[in-house]
Amino acid sequence: MDSKRITPLTILAVLSIFYICIVLSSVISWSILGSPNENGTYEYYPLVIAEAVSSILSFGLPAFIVAAWKSKSAFSTLTDIKPVKPLAWILAIAILTVCQPLVQWGGFVNEQICMNLDSWEGLRAMAMAQNKLYVGLMHHETPAQCCLMILLMAILPAVVEEMFFRGTIQRVMTITTRNPWMAIFT
Repeated sequence: MDSKRITPLTILAVLSIFYICIVLSSVISWSILGSPNENGTYEYYPLVIAEAVSSILSFGLPAFIVAAWKSKSAFSTLTDIKPVKPLAWILAIAILTVCQPLVQWGGFVNEQICMNLDSWEGLRAMAMAQNKLYVGLMHHETPAQCCLMILLMAILPAVVEEMFFRGTIQRVMTITTRNPWMAIFT
């Protein structure tokens, strides 16, 4: 990305592209899902397709749009892979391991706060509907379906989110602030 072309207006444009893609993703995913069955569940393959579309449109499309807009070679910008030192891997795994109990505690506290507020009824209903979707996705009849879910629920979202956050947002913030640490923390 050319450092002369990054301005606060560029950051606003990147976030706007992200927001528009999130809305587009939601509309398309829910139109693919359609209505639930009589027992309140969704068909398996529309769920799979909706999950893939959601991941790609929510994070992959904005990353590609911004990369194409801000560089001459969009794909090479998104796949600029540098070797990672073994110490960095060990440190990342240690931090994730140490933070896991804190994340679980945060989820428990959040659940307790939401359960005690009557005004959050709509939010709770939406979370329950989302939970039904994910339970439907986790129902596997064959090993191939299990592998497909690993691809769609773990690998695809991780790759496109990293492309968006590291390949786009962090790069724009690093050029804007001229401080990689500030970009990472932001």
